[in-house]
Amino acid sequence: MILFLPLLVLSIQYSIRWVDLSDRASDGWNRPSWVQTIVQTKGSPLLWLAKEYLFCWFYFFLFMVGLVLLLKEKISPRPLQIFPCTEKNPIILIHGLLSNSGPFLVLNHRLNRANFKNVFLFSYGLTGGSFENHVEQLSQLVLQIHERLPDQKIHFVGHSLGGMVALSALQNPKITPFCEKLITLGTPFRGTKLAHLAVTRLGKCLRPGHPFLADFQEAPKGIHVISIWSDFDALILPGESSEFQGGWGESIRVNGIGHTGLCFSRKIADLIVERL
Repeated sequence: MILFLPLLVLSIQYSIRWVDLSDRASDGWNRPSWVQTIVQTKGSPLLWLAKEYLFCWFYFFLFMVGLVLLLKEKISPRPLQIFPCTEKNPIILIHGLLSNSGPFLVLNHRLNRANFKNVFLFSYGLTGGSFENHVEQLSQLVLQIHERLPDQKIHFVGHSLGGMVALSALQNPKITPFCEKLITLGTPFRGTKLAHLAVTRLGKCLRPGHPFLADFQEAPKGIHVISIWSDFDALILPGESSEFQGGWGESIRVNGIGHTGLCFSRKIADLIVERL
């Protein structure tokens, strides 16, 4: 029975996505059916959906691994491991809402293989907690890294809400001079319609038009924001909400990758390596 739970969740998400696409594509009576939507979509949406289903299970497995790592860190804290100055700049990976750093272990491994040795997994509260507290914790991590690597600029990769945590931290003039690039993966800069179903305080702040979102429309001077977003993302509705439109940046639209798949796709990992 539990095997069908991710399928049920995905079915609900993509059903809502179909309704949203239909409402935007037609006026009332001529709304296309879900079959027409699939047929008219370029690519193989059924294959993409099957991949997203498998990614959801992989995400859950790595989420559990992340919980074990967090527990281990609480029981036996270790000092921050930083390699001496290397050819590649340090990177901080920031997960999304109601998650932990476990799902980023795959991207961490791929970055290590691309010769990025100083990759740091930043984890914050599972239940939403205080957004300001998340931002402050990230700022402290940046200062720690800069203290050990004063000659290198720090990059960020944020999935979903993680991109907003990073962008907010970058507004701090104490750390902005030490940072250079932010890559976001499915980050709802302009909110998501699914946030109307959110139960956490922070999740509700992601409703389109919420005042909370006003702080994420511009980047600090000198920070290059690269937003990677997918038109197959059923968690961010519409998908274009993940496109950063403020200041000096770049928008990369990908096809056939769901919200969860953004963490695991080799194509996304290659794009990140190229941009960093």
